[in-house]
Amino acid sequence: GTGDINIGAYKDLAANAIGDIYYTGTAIFAESDTGSISVSTKAGTTISSENEQGIELVTKGGTDNTITVKALGDITTARYALDIEHTGTGDVSVTTGGTIASAGSTALDLDMRGAGNLTLVTNGAINGAIRGIFIDYAVGVTATSNGNISTGDSDGLEIDTVDSSENVIVNVNAVIAGDYDGLDVSKFGTGNTVVTLGSNGEIHGQRNTGVLIRGNAAGSAITVQGSSGTITGERAGIDLITENADILVQNLELVSGGTYVGVFARSKGGKITIQNVDEITSRDSTAVDVDTRD
Repeated sequence: GTGDINIGAYKDLAANAIGDIYYTGTAIFAESDTGSISVSTKAGTTISSENEQGIELVTKGGTDNTITVKALGDITTARYALDIEHTGTGDVSVTTGGTIASAGSTALDLDMRGAGNLTLVTNGAINGAIRGIFIDYAVGVTATSNGNISTGDSDGLEIDTVDSSENVIVNVNAVIAGDYDGLDVSKFGTGNTVVTLGSNGEIHGQRNTGVLIRGNAAGSAITVQGSSGTITGERAGIDLITENADILVQNLELVSGGTYVGVFARSKGGKITIQNVDEITSRDSTAVDVDTRD
């Protein structure tokens, strides 16, 4: 249909937010052809699904398919806690406040095949049996993690983009502990990728790499920085590969690798700068490996 969908979100998100929902199947499902979707849940409440998704939202290619989610309570599920399939035109905004947990899959699965940017703010813990957060087919992304992210089998936060000039901005103010990579970004196009760790920010890749970034074309930049911050990986602490983008790593407390390197940076045509990092280590290999060759 063409109408907007509001679930606990009419006019005043806080005043009209919904409370507890317990169900064996998907707890909340909404689909819109051309209208917007808004969902709001109250702090201190629980959305629970025994066998399926907690909240599943789908847009179908319309011209005003904005999505707004304010999940301030807990979501606990067997599969995706929050599942968005966005093929419409419009931005997506997601804010979480409670614990978002999936016992059998990815906690937040955000499929951004449509035209629109994503703004994500997580204020509570994110716990995924596979990934913590997976953002796919994105245009532009601003993701802020204020709560810890943990996973059982894969990456803490994974972002894959389409070819665009929009930026990927990741702000980390808590601990991201991925069972495989901590943060994995594949950025295509000319937009910048900027990862910033706050004073309490940590990123850990328990079986592979702390921060892994691929892509970015000429004229763009990859930046990993902090006001302090710690990045570690069992393979590499930071692993950055681009064809022609500039690379900057700066203002971090510790970057540590295990079997490979502390920091690996490769750009065939861009400038590489590593500065103001208190300590860079590798248990078994080279602390810093930098390459600008073709």
